[in-house]
Amino acid sequence: MSWLLGRAPGVGDWIKTTETVPVSLTDALTGSGVPAGTRGVITKVSGFFGGHLVARFDGGLLGSVTAQVRPSHVRVIRRGAGIEAFNRSVGRRNQVRLGAALALLGPLLYFCSTYMLRGGTKEGLIVELMNSAIYGAQEMLEYVVTNPAQGLLYCALVWGVGRLAFGRW
Repeated sequence: MSWLLGRAPGVGDWIKTTETVPVSLTDALTGSGVPAGTRGVITKVSGFFGGHLVARFDGGLLGSVTAQVRPSHVRVIRRGAGIEAFNRSVGRRNQVRLGAALALLGPLLYFCSTYMLRGGTKEGLIVELMNSAIYGAQEMLEYVVTNPAQGLLYCALVWGVGRLAFGRW
């Protein structure tokens, strides 16, 4: 609603959603869509007094999402920053997300590939993954108890990298 007191959002303004924005009819029916707090850029303004905005939102590693949104559902965070600058920013952010995802998933992929190359089966892989998860959690708990500062710092770092890679940062 900040556009009522000031200038209406225009093309190239960077925005942040204040509530969930549906992208498709299914999203509108189920109440899902682009979550609140997602960054985007306005690509088109239409309607009387700019009543409808077309915006491109950061969709994470899977790419951008375009949706029509009302000005009351967004907040302008940077005026006139530009569409190309937003695309570059999203590209850089996606590169960081991809690196973080690979850092977290790399050991898992390495374990699975070496297990399968040594003659393991899919059924055995599931059992071995569960055993490894249990033993890993047990050893992590032991490490946190014996070295609380380093253990908690490691947990916080892994949580932050996971949030960066898979969550909204």
